[in-house]
Amino acid sequence: MLAQSDRTQFAAAMAAAMQGRGSGLQGILDAQRRRALYEPIWSFYLSQPDTPDSSTVSLIAQTQLRTSAADSALAEQNFRNIDPMVTAAGICEKNTETRRNADDFLRGARALALAITRNDPDLNVIPQAYSLMSGLWAQSHYVRMLGVRILDVARQLSELKGVERTLTITADGRSVTISANPSGTI
Repeated sequence: MLAQSDRTQFAAAMAAAMQGRGSGLQGILDAQRRRALYEPIWSFYLSQPDTPDSSTVSLIAQTQLRTSAADSALAEQNFRNIDPMVTAAGICEKNTETRRNADDFLRGARALALAITRNDPDLNVIPQAYSLMSGLWAQSHYVRMLGVRILDVARQLSELKGVERTLTITADGRSVTISANPSGTI
């Protein structure tokens, strides 16, 4: 499902994955509210034929947020003077390769899915797919966005119970696993 669509599928996840530390110039704390307010902005950014510059994203965001989240509209207007990671315009300015990285990730996912479907021998498929996909986990916003998108796909496929949210850290032969799975899920 992830490999079968274009980069605009990431708009809602990009909105939810933005940083939020409170309100106003600190971003929107509630991820669902961020998703609702910012999804149209990310949809605009991802769907344009040419990459919009951060000033254009700022203007679109200000227009979109003016009536529903005036503090966030003000943050978008001042994105160069505050933490850039709490605004769409700031993220676009910091991560100028977002669209290319999303397209490359999807190319890698498609190549991997095709090879698995056809039961192809691994003739460098995995390293090539990894190389294409790796750009999308190079920035913290991308990592959060990808996690949100994977959870969205799992929900759409009614497979959320099968998703484990864990982090395993191994050092000096010792591993520690941290789980964020809600009690009673996995």
